[in-house]
Amino acid sequence: MTRVHPLTREEAPAEAHPLYDANVKAYGQVLNSTPIWAYRPTIQLGVKALADGIQQSGLISESLVPNFINMKTYFRRRFAMGSVIPGI
Repeated sequence: MTRVHPLTREEAPAEAHPLYDANVKAYGQVLNSTPIWAYRPTIQLGVKALADGIQQSGLISESLVPNFINMKTYFRRRFAMGSVIPGI
């Protein structure tokens, strides 16, 4: 059971609709975070602008992006299973 009800596209403010559409176009579905961020579309657009800026800066090699995704998945799984990082 979720604590925050995810908004459907129809429930979301009109300014969030393009984000739902962009998710479907890019991924074939709406990402899990979009219906939650839709409560505050201005924050969602700000986070998207930040991510776009980092990606467009050229400071992070495209070849590293899958490694960041794998690291995020790795740490989520470790912490979900109750593991801790040694020495921390």
